[in-house]
Amino acid sequence: AVGFSIGSAVAASLAKRRELDGLILVTPFDSLKAVAEGYYPWLPVGTLFRHEMNAAESLEGSDVPVALIAGERDDLIPAARTAALRGRVPNLVFDRTIAGAGHNDIYQRPGLRLAMREALSAIIR
Repeated sequence: AVGFSIGSAVAASLAKRRELDGLILVTPFDSLKAVAEGYYPWLPVGTLFRHEMNAAESLEGSDVPVALIAGERDDLIPAARTAALRGRVPNLVFDRTIAGAGHNDIYQRPGLRLAMREALSAIIR
């Protein structure tokens, strides 16, 4: 499965529910609630979440190979949120940060295509 941005949490949730050969998560985060709380630390945003999207929790105890691809200049997902996920992935087989890439322009970067190919190769190994 491949998940982009908010879809990375959706894809990660499949690790518990289905048998997967691997996951490629692009511009991922550990917890959507943690991202929101980082933007609005003075508001109780956690209480507004009916359904938390927590990729880190979804991957706990999973042996699914995971590849992470992030943008160096992601202006939506703070690097700390991607780092928090990185530290909790049990079977991280590939980790790449695309130089100069932001959250939305990462898709136009030539490095993304190469990283996707390399991530897939790492998962298949």
